[in-house]
Amino acid sequence: MQWLPVIRKIQAAGKGVIVDLQLHELEPFIAEMKPQGLYLCIAADEKDQPDILKRLEKW
Repeated sequence: MQWLPVIRKIQAAGKGVIVDLQLHELEPFIAEMKPQGLYLCIAADEKDQPDILKRLEKW
């Protein structure tokens, strides 16, 4: 979460960025950020993947 200002600058420049998140960081992250140009890597168990995808689809 300490990288949010840097990620916003990258988005403002029209560039894409890869963000590595832990599952517990997902909700606070999507509450603060716009999805454009973000490529998320989230470590999660296979059983958690459908729920993650549903949350990201709403974003």
